[in-house]
Amino acid sequence: DGTRGLPDMVPRNVPLTRSNFSSSDLQTIGRSFGGDWGPTTRDLPPNVGASLSFGDDFGIAGDQRVGFIASANYSSSYSVRSNLVERVFAQAGASDPEVDYSGEVSERSVALGGLLSLTYQPRPSDQITIATVYNRLTDDVSRVLSGFNLDSNTNQWNSRIQYLGQSLLNSQLRGNHTVGFLGDASCEWRGAYTRAERYEPGTREALYREFNGQFFWDDFIQSGSIFHQDMVDSGWNAGTSLKVPFEFGDLPATLSVGASTDRKDRDAYTRRFRFRPVGSAIDNTARTLAPNELFSESYITPDGFEIQEATFRADNYGARQEVDAGFVMLDLELFDGVRVAGGARVERTLQRVSPRDLWDVGLDPLEGALLETTDLLPALNLTFGLGERMNLRASASRTLARPQLRELAPFSFADYAGGYLVIGNPELTRTRIENLDLRWEWFASRQGVVAVSTFYKRFEDPIEVGVLPSSELLKTWINVERADNYGVEFELRSDFAFISPALEDLSFNGNVTVVESDVTTGTTIRVFLPGVGPTDLAVVGGNRALQGQ
Repeated sequence: DGTRGLPDMVPRNVPLTRSNFSSSDLQTIGRSFGGDWGPTTRDLPPNVGASLSFGDDFGIAGDQRVGFIASANYSSSYSVRSNLVERVFAQAGASDPEVDYSGEVSERSVALGGLLSLTYQPRPSDQITIATVYNRLTDDVSRVLSGFNLDSNTNQWNSRIQYLGQSLLNSQLRGNHTVGFLGDASCEWRGAYTRAERYEPGTREALYREFNGQFFWDDFIQSGSIFHQDMVDSGWNAGTSLKVPFEFGDLPATLSVGASTDRKDRDAYTRRFRFRPVGSAIDNTARTLAPNELFSESYITPDGFEIQEATFRADNYGARQEVDAGFVMLDLELFDGVRVAGGARVERTLQRVSPRDLWDVGLDPLEGALLETTDLLPALNLTFGLGERMNLRASASRTLARPQLRELAPFSFADYAGGYLVIGNPELTRTRIENLDLRWEWFASRQGVVAVSTFYKRFEDPIEVGVLPSSELLKTWINVERADNYGVEFELRSDFAFISPALEDLSFNGNVTVVESDVTTGTTIRVFLPGVGPTDLAVVGGNRALQGQ
């Protein structure tokens, strides 16, 4: 209902500083935030949920038919994670963490969603569908962490309360048709609008440090902080494809062509504030109070806490992503037992991230990210029939992995005081991947198959997470030099009819995959450092597995 959002009296065009506001004004603005600052204890109710769906179809005139489906769902669930462990290491292989915390997280998650889809079939070979999906997810999170911090060389106690709302609206119109004059070719088309929102109002954090066996509130960079972010993605996409059947000699074949376009715009609005002690009221007695007592109105005074602007220049940005593509594919049987499907896709991609200042700071604009590439992505699949029940399949293709807009944005955020400062990297580039696959399969019975597959992937400029040692440990995304990923997979599926016909409905499925990966990191990485900008850093080259392998 807006009570978690920024108060109306918080200005949008100027920062909260003493040069812009008097002490009494800052007191009034600071008190207007109100609300809790830390977690409180209570019993949690049981989880609840409900859903309703209904669909039907009916004929109207002649062969025309109409069908629809509608559904709605709601759920509210609670969870508690005790003995949570958070550790921060300065480098890989380090035995002692810089930060060694443990604690508890309680969370309430609420989901609300709905779907409405309507399909019109003017004739059996044609169909038009309009569909809208809406989902809203909210998480209310309370977290307490405590433990040793090497930077302060003492034990710390850290609390955070956070509300996060995310919503997604997607409306799509699509159709498929038979084109009689092209030999019963099939045509598909689609158009869609999407809007996604991420709303994080009023995340609040407090940090206490131990001294002589007692915890005192500490004026640390995230302590007494309020974080507000409102991010909106909106976009549309459209595409069409045509599949034309024909004969290659006396054997059937198809030619497919298509094109698509995709546009997405993002607007990220972020504000940060901190309550700083400016007078004698925040003495050692006050510093021992719990967050809800310490940040109450009685201490937000000209002699106590004063609210101050803490927004970073790189916090606010706009972004745009464009992907235009076209493809052609041929699927045919060269001769009896040998089938080939091959083609190519051309993709033109533009990704732009533009940081912006909320107010005039008298400095040059911050550098953002600009990636513009055109890629040819070929693919070839061969199938060799080794009798009626056995195939050998081989394929080769080239694919892409693009950085996400969040990974490109120089926006920074620490998950907790003393943790890694996570920051985007506008210097990222896309990853190109070469894929090779070989598969042998034997259909031993009606429900049985035995298969052995092997694969190889070669990554050029793979995107991984790197930790940069500094006064505050930075975690960012980087392009490493290259990576290789390969493996073999064994699959077995069978019914038990070979034991007895009465057991043919009982089946067994088994799968074993062995994967190996190797990363060559290179000796130089391109990163974005706060206050410095794009920088080339020398690193120790090495080999290791892919992250997450």
